[in-house]
Amino acid sequence: MNLVITMSRRFGTGASIIAKELSERLHIPVYDKDDVEHGMRENAFESEADAIRELYPKTGVTAYHMSGKIELASPMQYRKENVNMGLPSLSEYTLYRTDVKAVRSARAVLEEL
Repeated sequence: MNLVITMSRRFGTGASIIAKELSERLHIPVYDKDDVEHGMRENAFESEADAIRELYPKTGVTAYHMSGKIELASPMQYRKENVNMGLPSLSEYTLYRTDVKAVRSARAVLEEL
């Protein structure tokens, strides 16, 4: 059996500590976003769909999580110094959107399995 636990979290919730504890108790590896992104770069996956195609034969896992997120430049041009319009950790000049094409490609691969 291939056990996969996914955790959705927000910064400051302690999820990485919980993941580490679960990993130790259940004797399963833990991978964070940086690990996954590094693996994609190392394996030259150009998309999530390519990663699924490669991982399925090795793991048998048929459920995946992806955000399909892309970052776009915001058209915002004016800003008052020291007045933040959102979370200080997020750029006000970046828009986050779902890449519909990437999601459809990943879905097509999953339907092939």
